[in-house]
Order: sequence, then structure tokens, then C-alpha cells
Amino acid sequence: LNQIDEGLLALKGSISSKSELKLDFAKFIKYFESTWMKRYKKEDWCVSACPRRTNNNVEGHNRFIKIKIPHNPSPWVFVDGLIDLVYDSLASVAAEKRNFIPTDRSNISDPLKRNLIELQAKRIDVLEFLNRMI
Repeated sequence: LNQIDEGLLALKGSISSKSELKLDFAKFIKYFESTWMKRYKKEDWCVSACPRRTNNNVEGHNRFIKIKIPHNPSPWVFVDGLIDLVYDSLASVAAEKRNFIPTDRSNISDPLKRNLIELQAKRIDVLEFLNRMI
């Protein structure tokens, strides 16, 4: 951790001796010091011991949501896409744990579609819809 401070000082010294780099790196050094040196503890910088060291799983879910749920979807398409996301997540957990099998999605999808149609047609209210889906 002490090497971080030493490295930053060495970088500043190296940059200050090269006038062509000084202006280009001044903003970066200011950002680095105000963000990384003041906001975050140096002990938290290293993620090598963390089980998840990237946000790839978050990016994957974001991509999945964009594929499954279009911009301004109908309620059925939105909820159906969320159910797909849940089942995709459960399948990932099942693959990791090898002892958990997700429930068949069709058990939810058909009643969901039927009840959403009734909700859209105003034959049932939101409370009744939620009660039926529990």
C-alpha cells in the first residue's frame, strides 16, 4: 500500500520533468487524487481475493434485459421478460450448485398471460391480479 503513494509521487516527478506531458496529465492526476486517493480506501483497490472481480455478470444481465424487454413494452412483455431473467438466473445458480433445478417456466407463463389479459381488459383489478399470481 505504501508503494501507491511512492508510485504517484514518482509519476508526478516524471511528468513534471517532461513539459509536453505535464498539461495532458494534470487533469488525470487531479481526478486520480480526488477520486481514488480521497474517496476509496487503498485496501479496497485490490480485488484479487474477491469471488467476483468484474461486473461482467451485471453487464450480462443488462444485455439480456435489453434483448428480452424492448423499449416501452406492454405489461405482458415486460413481466414475461422479467420471468425469463429470473429463470436464466436460476439456471446459472443450478449450474454452479449442481443441486438446484429451477421450476418449469411454463407453469407461470400461461397463467401470467391469461391474468394480464384480464387485467388489461379491466375484468380484474391490480390487487386481484397479484392475488392470483401468488
